[in-house]
Amino acid sequence: MSTMYAVVSTKGQVTIPAAIRQQFGLHEGRRVGFRVDGDVVSLEIPSGIERVRAELQDALRAKGTLGAPYASGDGWAAHVEADHAKP
Repeated sequence: MSTMYAVVSTKGQVTIPAAIRQQFGLHEGRRVGFRVDGDVVSLEIPSGIERVRAELQDALRAKGTLGAPYASGDGWAAHVEADHAKP
């Protein structure tokens, strides 16, 4: 693939060319990363467990439960607390 160019908006946003979005399955809401190496900036697409972890974090963040302690109505939290309290 040849080099493609885009223009940076006043908000610092850049549109990824459609051919690249299609090739890599990039869609609205998909997480991407940026790597800086000297004066080169690369766009990275997380794969495997990193992608799943990021999607789960996004879902928990949307629910407002990211970082909240685990709890359940079936007594699991009490069981874990009791188990960890043993000498």
